[in-house]
Amino acid sequence: MSKIAIIKIHPGLNMALPQLSGDLERAGHESRMYFFKDYAVEDQYFSSSFERGGQDEFDIVYKEFEEEYDALADELDKFGPDAIGLSVISLSIPEAIKTTQFLRTRFNVPILWGGVGVTLEPEIAI
Repeated sequence: MSKIAIIKIHPGLNMALPQLSGDLERAGHESRMYFFKDYAVEDQYFSSSFERGGQDEFDIVYKEFEEEYDALADELDKFGPDAIGLSVISLSIPEAIKTTQFLRTRFNVPILWGGVGVTLEPEIAI
């Protein structure tokens, strides 16, 4: 079956991810969960004119989390996922965008978003 990596990029207790991981395992898939250790809410998200940043903005923010992104990529390389899922709340959408941009430079697998943020703000998630 498939190997599915699940990434949680926001703080707080969330029982949906262990439940999803367990359901994937019971269906015959292999799953792993990964948690970012640092997280910052971006002020720009609180404005009503939030837009995805360009590559220059991504490069600046990426440098702030470079070690963490590289550690995540190293762990994902070891696992060899067939798909990567991100758990997204509304406040983590900017970080989810950056994380997805980074992952696309390193992995040629489907990257899926799920969670409350995607449900509440599908137009940004798309």
